[in-house]
Amino acid sequence: MINIAITIIIIVLTYYFYDKYYKSIYYFVLNNILTPYFRFQARYYINNFEEIIKPYFKGNVTRYNNTININRNAKNEYTLIDKKHISNLIPKLKVTNTDEDTINKLLNVVSSYIHCDGEPVDVDDLMIVDVLNIPGNYFPFFHTDIEWNTFYKYNGFQIWILLEEDEKIKPRGNMFIMETDIVEPGRSMSIKENEIIIEKNGSGNFNPKIINTYESLNDINPTIKYLKCNIGDIFLMNPSVYHSSDPIVRNTTRRAINLRVIHNNKRGNIEICDINNSYSRLLRTKHNFKCSDNTCILMNSNNTNMKYKFK
Repeated sequence: MINIAITIIIIVLTYYFYDKYYKSIYYFVLNNILTPYFRFQARYYINNFEEIIKPYFKGNVTRYNNTININRNAKNEYTLIDKKHISNLIPKLKVTNTDEDTINKLLNVVSSYIHCDGEPVDVDDLMIVDVLNIPGNYFPFFHTDIEWNTFYKYNGFQIWILLEEDEKIKPRGNMFIMETDIVEPGRSMSIKENEIIIEKNGSGNFNPKIINTYESLNDINPTIKYLKCNIGDIFLMNPSVYHSSDPIVRNTTRRAINLRVIHNNKRGNIEICDINNSYSRLLRTKHNFKCSDNTCILMNSNNTNMKYKFK
């Protein structure tokens, strides 16, 4: 019920103030309503974090400057790219509402480090579907992102760039990565004292759709690593990488920009599915989709007009 109430609040506010204030409303709800609630849900994991991960922790991320497969079903595909490639873009990335020219330049850099099952990816086939660019550690639990349920017919990837460190906790405060063969797009992992629950991300807080359960992390044989990076380093991951905000502190000044990008190589109408999850409902308040059953289509003729439609 809480996730429905939060969505209703966002929808009402969006309806009246979208043109000018939508992003500000979105950030306010994320920091002041959603994040505290997520921390409450994940309190066992947060309170026992160091002990929980200790048997599986293997140090820092060591995949540097590799290419990744953006096929949504390719598991554990990620890499960290040196900041030197975008050093001139960092001041512009720090602007809360990052301009499209800056993002285009970033995509041109990143396109050299992605492929889809071995095939090169045309940068003109890439579309931004969400951007976060404020201080905070929003999602303190292992998950793959809800957007991959909404855009479940598309491959893609995420860009995460550290912009400002929290002086009180650095070099901690970034994120942890979990490698495991059970990972899938659009999932959340609830770590309890005697149970690990894999849920469909966004399917509900009180009655979520449970995908699977395990007795302990031993059953999923994970490898956990910490993303220790410099300001401006580019972290890339495809839809099937479990990640978690560092739960070390409740309120942090650490700031990163996080972009989710889909690969729309058919260059036409955009289809969203799982239309009743919270993210899909938000999109439906902003855009005129044609919906039937559990699918909605936004009619359009080219990627240029669609590239920032869901930003």
